[in-house]
Amino acid sequence: MQATATPTIAVLHRTERTTRDRELLRYVGRHGAVSIEHAMAAFCAGRTATYRRVAACIERGLLERLELLRFEPALLRATREGLRYAGLALPVAIVSPGAVEHWLRCASVAQLLVEEFDPGSLLTERELRAAERIEEHPLASTRLGERALHRPDLVVMTTAKDPDVTPSANGLARPEHPRTRERGREIAGDEERAPAGAEEMRLMVIAVEVELTPKAPRRLEQIVRAWRRASWVTEVRYYCAPGATQRAVQRAVAKTHSEEKVRILEAPPR
Repeated sequence: MQATATPTIAVLHRTERTTRDRELLRYVGRHGAVSIEHAMAAFCAGRTATYRRVAACIERGLLERLELLRFEPALLRATREGLRYAGLALPVAIVSPGAVEHWLRCASVAQLLVEEFDPGSLLTERELRAAERIEEHPLASTRLGERALHRPDLVVMTTAKDPDVTPSANGLARPEHPRTRERGREIAGDEERAPAGAEEMRLMVIAVEVELTPKAPRRLEQIVRAWRRASWVTEVRYYCAPGATQRAVQRAVAKTHSEEKVRILEAPPR
């Protein structure tokens, strides 16, 4: 009987390294731009190991380090080749100096959501934009007028017991978009015959806004009102900078009577 060849240690290490590189590139590419501290936290990795991996990916042209502002953390961004290597059909993120704080805070909010929900339930704005382009209808965005869409910074899509029977903690309505309901049934396995007495599951769509500076009152009210009317979105969370920004969102929510749909929370540090 012919002996089966076993892979060498070098091959195993190379395969493991390739897997870790793709995971890092997928993480950076999905978010667009993150700090190296975010990458360390996402993979529960040490500083030295993370710096080495990032340096190796930069050397291969898969990642680039953006130092846009003095005294501000550098950002990591996946290159076009890095996105292709990670299997992501997303464009290279456009990052401006004025948006550095927002990129960092969005990555921090995403970490909170991953701790609260299943990691696979999180979509970034970049992924949502790509998905809605394919589906040709809003999945977790809201309509501003006839054609304009307002997209959240992050989205959580998860399943829960049918809110008609068991409402969420906020008493929020379930999503009502026909395709959203259909997708919820697919996730819950509703296309097969459910066992007698089994509780039906529905897809819950949570739109997440990261609000760091006050918008013009009328503009903010328009957006909040649109969120209230978006029946396919179950809940909207505003993670706000404390002070004027948070008070502005509170006023907009009160004025549009959106308290049952919108939750206001404090944005975590970057």
